[in-house]
Amino acid sequence: MLNVRHSPTLKRLLAVAPLALLTLLAPRQVVAQQRDPLAPLVREAIENNLQLAATRVAERRAAAAERGARGLALPSLSIDSRRSRLDGVIDVGTLVNPAYAALNKLTNSSAFPTDIHQTLPQQAETHLRLAQPLFNPAIGAARQAAAAQRRAQEAVTETATRDIAAAVQLGYLAYASTERVVELDRTVLALTDELLRSSERRLALGLVTPDAVLRARADRAEADQALAEATENRAAAIRSLNLVLGRPIESEPVALLPDSSLSFAMDTTPDAYVRRALAQRDELAQSAWGERAASANVRATRAAFLPSVSVALDYGSQGRELRLGADRDFLVASAVLQWNVFNGGQDVARREQAQLDVERTRVQRADLERQIALQVRGAWGAARVANRAVATATERESAARRNWELVRRRSEQGSAAALDALDARTTWTRAALNLILTRYGYATRWVQLERAAALRSDLAR
Repeated sequence: MLNVRHSPTLKRLLAVAPLALLTLLAPRQVVAQQRDPLAPLVREAIENNLQLAATRVAERRAAAAERGARGLALPSLSIDSRRSRLDGVIDVGTLVNPAYAALNKLTNSSAFPTDIHQTLPQQAETHLRLAQPLFNPAIGAARQAAAAQRRAQEAVTETATRDIAAAVQLGYLAYASTERVVELDRTVLALTDELLRSSERRLALGLVTPDAVLRARADRAEADQALAEATENRAAAIRSLNLVLGRPIESEPVALLPDSSLSFAMDTTPDAYVRRALAQRDELAQSAWGERAASANVRATRAAFLPSVSVALDYGSQGRELRLGADRDFLVASAVLQWNVFNGGQDVARREQAQLDVERTRVQRADLERQIALQVRGAWGAARVANRAVATATERESAARRNWELVRRRSEQGSAAALDALDARTTWTRAALNLILTRYGYATRWVQLERAAALRSDLAR
């Protein structure tokens, strides 16, 4: 049996280790607790995340499409110019020149030209066209559809922003929990190292049997493996967090927050969260704007049954060469009426499809509301259980710690076996690890509830 009274260093470690673990696990007090301690990380991720940047590009594209749709109702000015090589076309001069020659002969004069060369179409033509639609219902429907699609894309961006906010918070919690586990495992490894050295010294003195040393070696190897795994998990968590933050992957980790700042209060019932989600979830806004876009498409298909009216003004010149002149200029003002009277029922089919699209978006929205309500209630239930588990885990750690203290005192007095001390220390370590995971597990469940209920309101665009 191992007698710790003969090892002053071990006695000091046994006395200090509980205080070190208590300091690690106990909620940390701060002078001024932040209302939202993770807000700086959320703002950084929203500003730098590349996935969100791509969504914003899509939003700007939708805004450009809306501007293009508004331009359909504005005047348009175009210039057309051509020069053609003609073959086999009618030359009006071959008809006019003989008649003019006969007139000149009758009048005994040369008043009429006999060298006219005029083809239809003419070899060169340049003209400006100014056009303005006066009545075209399809234009108004296109503008409404483009505006609805832009708003729907804005809702997509807002949804992505909330996803990034939740991802960065979850990423930080994953990193912080692994950091706490690494700190715990380092403390445990220091204890097992000293216990192993003490057991080996006592075995050399013949005070203990070899099984005590073997158990200490196994315990030390387990602690070393746990620390290596925790260290790698921390490195992976840091890389994932840097990715969400838009930082270089191997950047230094962010500073840890006090554990006390991650204590979140929650309502006793999920009803308030469900109402908040149904009023604020951006997915519902996206669905609503999608329905408006589908309704605008219905109006666009109905416009196919109506005429469109526009006016146009053409100014230019025609002739054998591209040049301006008083004898070549022309000015044409036109009023254009277009009406597609019948096209084989295609317009009727398109209108029916558009109406069915509206019906489909309405059904999808109703289903989405049910899914969101289910998601919120599930997140609330998981957070409630995790919150209650914190108290249970705290009680478990406290009981294991008191047992460890009692066994330590008995070990110092020589009335407890070395295996009893190892078992008490192992039980306490597991309870301490469970408390870390439970505390950060509740914070994780809270962030998931926050995302499901759209509680965060500081997501600046």
